[in-house]
Amino acid sequence: MNKVSTKLILLLVLSALVPMTLFGMIAVWTARETARQIVAEENLQVADRAARQIEQYVNNSQSILEALVQNLAKTDLKNWQKERMVRNYTLQFERFRSIDLVDETGRLLVTSRLDLTREDQPEMASIQAALAGRVYRSGVFISRNFEPSMTLAIPLKVLGEVQGAVVGQLNLIEMWKLVDSIRIGQDGHAFVVSKEGLLIAHGLNSAKERVFRQERAGPLAVVEAALKGERRSFIYNDQGGFEQIGVSAPVESLGWGLVIEQPTREAYAASTRLTGQLTLLVLIFLLLMILIGMVGGRRSVVAPIRELIRGIREVGGGNLAKKVKILTGDEFLELGEAFNAMTDRLSTLEENIRRNERAVLLGRIAGGLVHDLQHPIKNLENSSRLMIQKYEDPKVRDVYQGVVKRELGNLDRFLENLLHLSRPTPIQPVSVNLYNFFEDFLGSLRIDPRCVIQKFGEGSLEPLVDGKVRVSADVHPPELTVWADRFALERILKNLVANALEAMPNGGRLDISARPAPPNLTEISVSDTGGGIPPDRLDNLFEDFITTKRKGLGLGLAICKKIVDEHRAAIHVQNRPSYGTTFILRFPNP
Repeated sequence: MNKVSTKLILLLVLSALVPMTLFGMIAVWTARETARQIVAEENLQVADRAARQIEQYVNNSQSILEALVQNLAKTDLKNWQKERMVRNYTLQFERFRSIDLVDETGRLLVTSRLDLTREDQPEMASIQAALAGRVYRSGVFISRNFEPSMTLAIPLKVLGEVQGAVVGQLNLIEMWKLVDSIRIGQDGHAFVVSKEGLLIAHGLNSAKERVFRQERAGPLAVVEAALKGERRSFIYNDQGGFEQIGVSAPVESLGWGLVIEQPTREAYAASTRLTGQLTLLVLIFLLLMILIGMVGGRRSVVAPIRELIRGIREVGGGNLAKKVKILTGDEFLELGEAFNAMTDRLSTLEENIRRNERAVLLGRIAGGLVHDLQHPIKNLENSSRLMIQKYEDPKVRDVYQGVVKRELGNLDRFLENLLHLSRPTPIQPVSVNLYNFFEDFLGSLRIDPRCVIQKFGEGSLEPLVDGKVRVSADVHPPELTVWADRFALERILKNLVANALEAMPNGGRLDISARPAPPNLTEISVSDTGGGIPPDRLDNLFEDFITTKRKGLGLGLAICKKIVDEHRAAIHVQNRPSYGTTFILRFPNP
């Protein structure tokens, strides 16, 4: 993922994938919606035609009975004539299983049935409705022959008065045949529900048993819409959990509803194929973009960048004569030419910097040598001359011998610093008791006229002496030890104390302390009340030949840092300009 070629290919893929994905989503959604609308509209048309045929079948049957009633209403007909007329209608219109004629009291006068049993008697509800002057249509029921049937009753009126009724048992087997004949695709089918929500016809053979049991169609929105007289389409899951697209069409005059449903997997087969084709097309385009990115990107973008990276690495390694070769003829060519011009310029600048650094370094070394050696040598010269003149006086001799010894020590310290900077001495760490070490170290400071040594362990409680530096030391606990080279540790403290004394020419306070520090460390701090370190010098405080003084080589802190690093320890500075400086050493415990 960190390679430019990978990022370029990913960018090309995303730039092609996003619009093509959006296009594919929109196209798929459009195709699916279009397919849904087309399927729904076509199925609605089929459902409307079937509903009209069912409605027409029942209405025609009612019209046939009404025609029979008109013929039977003639007053001069004998019973045998009425019976023949009823039988002829039954023979002529096979849709009627039977036709019965009752008088105004409900007594059966004529029937088309040859063998009249008690079960074949006309139902009283239909007779009562007809005798009340209303046309009666019963609900659909299953006859003894396992056929769908319904009862029609027409009032028989003579001179405007009801004189009886004609009751017909209508066979609805034609409705079943019509529903069975409705096939949408391979799995699309139709079913009819009564106004009570009962199944009265179903196109699936597996569902016909539900019709015989007079089961309810179920709480489907498409069924409710059909019974409400609405023409609508729905998408839902059937009882088997399969997604269906269903349409509703009302059989208005009967209060029934007709539903046609088809599995969406079949209805949307075309849109599914289109989705697959679009997906394949997207994949093909993505592969093409990847190939273009790999071939064109590597040649036009990745190869020049790699050439520039190789050149930058060699230049970073010190080979300023490195030249890159880019022949793309575009901005990379200009970048390569600028890179080559830069390396030429860097070579020139490097040589100039070397010359200037050598001149500056030699000048600083010379100035530092003059400053650091001039004062001790002048003191040695004066002391030697005075010793010759007043050698007989033992007090004078002792004083000037001390001066000579101190200045020779300073010269030796200076030369040791130079030697340690160029060739570090291997350290030999041992367990150093800091209480004893500080006590010896303070003893070495007692001969310095600038210092007033505080009693060990009492901190800085005594008042300051004008023009003097009050030096105190504290170790807590007294048995605290550190794993270090004793002489190297003494050299660090001598450099830090020397810098602190020079930072307090008018006197002040110098505190040296040691204590344990987490985790598993020993912390030594050297704190003064001098003028502090200028903030702009803090970043390179421990570098060679860097000093905050007006003159000098600036080797003391650089040597301290090297010794600390050799001990795998750390040195930090807490600086307060105009208030003082604290150097903190942290040594790991063994």
